[in-house]
Amino acid sequence: MKDLKFITTRLDYFDSYYEMSDSDRTYQDGRRSERQIENLLSELTESELIQVKNQTTIGDDMLNRYFAKFFENLPEPTPTPTKSKLSEIMSNAWAMFKNGLFGSFGKALKAAWMRFKLVQNLKNGIARFSFQKANGETRDAIGTLRNGNFHYEAKSTGTTGKPSLLKYFDIEANAWRSCRVERLITIAA
Repeated sequence: MKDLKFITTRLDYFDSYYEMSDSDRTYQDGRRSERQIENLLSELTESELIQVKNQTTIGDDMLNRYFAKFFENLPEPTPTPTKSKLSEIMSNAWAMFKNGLFGSFGKALKAAWMRFKLVQNLKNGIARFSFQKANGETRDAIGTLRNGNFHYEAKSTGTTGKPSLLKYFDIEANAWRSCRVERLITIAA
């Protein structure tokens, strides 16, 4: 059985900017990585390629630019129903209210919207925000959740986690950090 998760992770962390590098080593590493991914993809069946395409976050433009010969003639995948954004926000608000983090559902809903906005900013690139640490200090953070802004190999598949806890990759510390949603102060525009 082929490890599709491994192949998907390799695609997600593929450095598509290697071609623009002035460094011969970076360029050679990028070409080597591209060839390794091509070798892995060449061993997959059509249904496995569809699974990889559905699971990757690299984006169709980059996928087609480097690996089009594997993905161009695949049948269109049937869309899987996903939770709507509003449904996700309401579920998170209800979970935070039910766990007693907020005294009213309105405050929980406001925090859920703030969490949603921050996660979207983090996924789109680099976001600046501030929150209150456990010791009372205010922490100004610069973080991201966008693949390509950091390199990290997950040790396990993990779970979705708690809606009251927000994990992000701290650009300044070059490490994973977290903050509690009820302690968020501001999100920079």
